[in-house]
Amino acid sequence: MPQDFKVIDPISKRNNEIMDNLDFDLNNADAYEQRSTELALAGVCDTRRWKGDELAKAVGVKSKTSIYQAEKDGRLPADYKDIRNDRGYDLKMVNEVRRLFSTNPGRRDGDRCMVFSFTNFKGGCYKTLTTLQVAACAATEGFRVLVVDLDAQGTLSFNLGHTPDVSVMDGDTLGPSLLEDCSPTRESVKNLALPTYIDGLDIIPANMGLQTTEINIQSKLVNLSYQDMDDDVIKSHQKDLFLRVHDILTLIKSEYDVIFIDGTPALGMLPLNIAFASDRMIVPCPTESPDYMSTCTFWEVLRSRFEEMRDLSGDKHPLPEISVLPTRFGVHKNETVASQIILHNAIYPTFTSKVMKNVVRKHDSAISQQNLWRRTMFDVPFNALKVKKQAQESCMENYQSIWNEIREEFVYPYWPSTEYPLNADAQVRAHTTGEYNNEKTT
Repeated sequence: MPQDFKVIDPISKRNNEIMDNLDFDLNNADAYEQRSTELALAGVCDTRRWKGDELAKAVGVKSKTSIYQAEKDGRLPADYKDIRNDRGYDLKMVNEVRRLFSTNPGRRDGDRCMVFSFTNFKGGCYKTLTTLQVAACAATEGFRVLVVDLDAQGTLSFNLGHTPDVSVMDGDTLGPSLLEDCSPTRESVKNLALPTYIDGLDIIPANMGLQTTEINIQSKLVNLSYQDMDDDVIKSHQKDLFLRVHDILTLIKSEYDVIFIDGTPALGMLPLNIAFASDRMIVPCPTESPDYMSTCTFWEVLRSRFEEMRDLSGDKHPLPEISVLPTRFGVHKNETVASQIILHNAIYPTFTSKVMKNVVRKHDSAISQQNLWRRTMFDVPFNALKVKKQAQESCMENYQSIWNEIREEFVYPYWPSTEYPLNADAQVRAHTTGEYNNEKTT
């Protein structure tokens, strides 16, 4: 046998073929993601626009005549009138008019940025979907909104125009800032907040590097147990690891009215950071028996982690309020009956007053079309999606009702500038955090 002749191991050969095929598939995926991003940014779906009485309502003035007069007086750019007569104002223009008439609905001096997270360790519970729709709805109303994507899969980032591991690298995420050897500044965190195609809605995006961040934080927590330090010092370091997201977001709260955080369907270090960074956790609970049981298990784990935080902080850090949002509520008759049984016989009796008044229904046709173009229900006109107008209206009304409840029950009662009196929860949180009087808008 010649010396240069090599026997090719059949297993090695097959493994090489499998690896080559995976590389081929990944190249195809990268090409699709690039095309998808280009289509989304090119505006294949036109943006939502406002005219006439609908425009006046969106701006928050009694009559459209006020807007027309502002165009005539030159208080608005010269081309606004022609654009309105042709297609209508887009959201960026609507927000400009809101600023002119001081009708922005956001917080005032003395109000604080409210932080919400949609959290459960059950996948498919509409966690990311609800975050996306509610954030878009709030931004459409004129609130300054930040969404923070801490799910390594980056679905939220993808749907808002920032493709994980293609346009979003590790340094573009919150990951490096969460490591203990990093000292983020207000400016460095502000630079992570990227604009989206929805005016007034920014995102700190995610990518797969957050998985490494999760592992690193967990390793630091474990290693602390073996350090030759005083117990109080160890507890202080452990507490800091649980509050990294809280401390980082505090640096930029003055830039926003509302922050929504989306995380992984788990209860590791990042999801716990999300919980302790939140003023309120909203737990999506599908109206299906296995998912209800999973949520009950989530409750048990959550309680033990809350007790751990109370011990680490000396009971000085306020725990988040908790609400339960029923989701995946059936739309067909047989599905609706099953959903009602779980809702009324299981979810309500278990979580009682924590259950929100509104439920998230299934909107498969509308959502599938929206996902195709990486948009939301609130930023596209009714003729843009290949779906019946009634289906899109139903979806919009559903998520609008969810945001209305969050705004009326969980935001305004915590803002002294509104006509809503501080409720009991808000009074306690105001006293324990001292944030109501010392955080100013910019």
